[in-house]
Amino acid sequence: MTPKRVPPIRIPLSKQEKEDLLKIATRCGLSLTDYVKQRALGYAPKEPPPKDLFRVLEEVDQLRDRAVSDETDEAILSVLRELRERFLTREKESS
Repeated sequence: MTPKRVPPIRIPLSKQEKEDLLKIATRCGLSLTDYVKQRALGYAPKEPPPKDLFRVLEEVDQLRDRAVSDETDEAILSVLRELRERFLTREKESS
């Protein structure tokens, strides 16, 4: 069963404000409504990562499978975590 819909929230904006928000939302791959919802919930939407990032992540992950020492394995894993956190994880802004 789908949740009951509530009346929409209306936000007065100037034409320029709406255009600016729409540009940002589009760069993030979101509709204006979804962008505003995420911002209202405290999230900071990001632009989608470059497609090459996924190829690089896969290559680094394959290197990790061939790591020759625990130290090398941990270093590779650390880089993977940082890449995923910076480019793929949706962040909630701190208050």
